[in-house]
Amino acid sequence: MLSFRHNSSSPTIERRDKKESDDKDMKMEVMTNGNTSSTDYIQVSLLGQSAYGEVVLANNSSGKKVVLKKINRLKMNKHLIANEVAAATHLKHKGVVKVYDIFKEGIYTYIVLEYLKGVDLFKYLSSKNFTPMKEKETKKLFRQLVDTLLYCHSKSFAHRDIKLENIMYDRKKGKVKLIDFGLCERIKDGKLCDLWCGSQDYVCPEIIRKEPYNGFAADVWSLGTILYIMLYGELPFGFEMRVKCVSDGKDHPLIQFADDRNPNVITDSAKDLISRMLDNDSAKRINMEGVASHKWMKKKGILQRMM
Repeated sequence: MLSFRHNSSSPTIERRDKKESDDKDMKMEVMTNGNTSSTDYIQVSLLGQSAYGEVVLANNSSGKKVVLKKINRLKMNKHLIANEVAAATHLKHKGVVKVYDIFKEGIYTYIVLEYLKGVDLFKYLSSKNFTPMKEKETKKLFRQLVDTLLYCHSKSFAHRDIKLENIMYDRKKGKVKLIDFGLCERIKDGKLCDLWCGSQDYVCPEIIRKEPYNGFAADVWSLGTILYIMLYGELPFGFEMRVKCVSDGKDHPLIQFADDRNPNVITDSAKDLISRMLDNDSAKRINMEGVASHKWMKKKGILQRMM
């Protein structure tokens, strides 16, 4: 079984040299709230920290729990900050974490997010020693993720950091939500991405090869990796093996299903969907519309009622 790394953050892998003047169209599209300050929130505990800022649990003036994301504008890529603010402004969906407020204070941009009950999918699966999930349970959660990504893509946003840690799971309600749009990209006019970013266990072959790539196709690959992990309890590939193949000029490894290690029997339909999502050729890789309409996803019109 391939081991997991807990990716608490998603560092940028690399970016081609590019003048910031190319990013003029990505100026912040929302006026931040000038009446809000960090003193309006009482910090409770630190949830995460990086070189670019921190995320804390806090209480607002009425005592409601919120998550406060603090971004250092002097250290963080301005293009990425603008993208995250744009996503916070435009994405309103039940499967996307809610944004209550955005404001600037000194060198920091603050994003005030809803506090989500439950745990991320990495912690959930880890608590079960990565025992593979049943297809019925997986399908219920995966349909929600597909609906969410389909919506994000329809609004021209590619997440670019889909991983277990960025999916919050409320087991009592059976609901999942996508969080952390810090590496997202707003795709316009078929633009290809040149920021090779994300978490290494989930990035597509074209990012490993450091090629310009389709951000939506990259999301499909990452989501296909999630589906494989949920059904098999392990990673579909080892990152070092993937990098070695690419560096040696070989093709990226093809998906191999670990049925001999799986206590569950996985249907051919599920395997077909995974294979299409983890197609090494991004031009042939299924898109989110194709994922949503795949036969494995269909069951008595459930998906249609969700959308």
